[in-house]
Amino acid sequence: YVIQGTGYVDPNPEPPWDGKGCVEMAKTIVSAEIGQASNNLLVHRNPLNRQITVQIRLLSENGELDMVRPSSSGQPRPWQVLLPHLTLRLEPFEEIEVPFLFCPTQMIRHSTSVVLEVVEMDSKPLEQKGFCFVYPIEGTAEAPGTMYLGKFSTRAREPLDTFLELPLSGADPIDVYAKVFEELNFEEQHLQALNKCLSLKRDRSPDAQEKLKEGVVRYHLLFDPLKAMRSKVSLKISLETGGAWHFQFDLLVQDADVDDVINIEGAIAQTRSVSFRMTNQFDERTPFNAYFTADSSAEFTVQPEMGLLEPYSSSEGTQFVVSFKPNSYGKLFKGRLVVETDEMQWAYQVNGHHPKYVAALAAGRAVAEADSGLPPTDRNHLQGLQSRIYDAISAALYPASAEPFLR
Repeated sequence: YVIQGTGYVDPNPEPPWDGKGCVEMAKTIVSAEIGQASNNLLVHRNPLNRQITVQIRLLSENGELDMVRPSSSGQPRPWQVLLPHLTLRLEPFEEIEVPFLFCPTQMIRHSTSVVLEVVEMDSKPLEQKGFCFVYPIEGTAEAPGTMYLGKFSTRAREPLDTFLELPLSGADPIDVYAKVFEELNFEEQHLQALNKCLSLKRDRSPDAQEKLKEGVVRYHLLFDPLKAMRSKVSLKISLETGGAWHFQFDLLVQDADVDDVINIEGAIAQTRSVSFRMTNQFDERTPFNAYFTADSSAEFTVQPEMGLLEPYSSSEGTQFVVSFKPNSYGKLFKGRLVVETDEMQWAYQVNGHHPKYVAALAAGRAVAEADSGLPPTDRNHLQGLQSRIYDAISAALYPASAEPFLR
């Protein structure tokens, strides 16, 4: 195990270090596209209850004095301080802003330090030099623009396994053992789900190592979504030697097949209900929302519409009650019930229909035949009479081309 740490001295407004040594402040990190300049501000507060005069200068990464002004040749330097005067007088606890430019010309790491050296204290020159405040600054050169990698589609609960080849334009050939850092950024509404179902790992196969010589880094993308979504993903790749590249791609997850079909039978203006229980996909309680999609029949409702879904290990689970109250005949009642959490989604096809119709007259005829007590010949006469009555009613209610009434 290798453990490293950096300690920073919090400036003390009182002795013992007053007027002695250099105080290293927290590092400032800035970035800019290669060939472009970014404007930045460094804020310094005089921590002493004394008036001081400071001189501002830049130190390069190797500790040598760096030029503060633009070069006379017109070639941009990576660092420039934008102050008309580099000697400033600060009152006790006064704050100043030191504006500076960062203009990278290579896809490498750039470092410098802004040094505020105290040369006077209470208008008196310091007898001993070397009292200063040092602000380390690290600059990251970024490739221009963002490369779009395309759209990746799948269905919920169907894993997507693919590779991403990322060209690092402007970079030198990358060593096999070079450290490459990746940073994924997700949209806020899908942050929790994507943190669990998407992984990105560096491919270290022989083919991927050959690609490094061309400045191409290959990653293995595994995406195993549990619910439908549409989201953008931003990816930042940076090298330890300096340079950063930005990429973006879309994720499109379509609905999974329904988990089950629920059939409910209900009469007009009467409510019928069915219930079922379910647990979370993971062993933790989690908030849920339950609803019917917009294209579902309004005759369906579900309770509860929100709450906490019991963990996977629960023996009882959370109970859901689906109700059906039809208000008309001759209509198909269909709905799609969705129960979803931040990570998971379940869907149910719900069908509603009226009770099967039993012909009341035909049932009465059967009872009459069984209980009339008439001889068979009389019963046959009665059946013929009933048949003629049915035919007369059918002819009156339906045209000749229509189906017979109750036949």
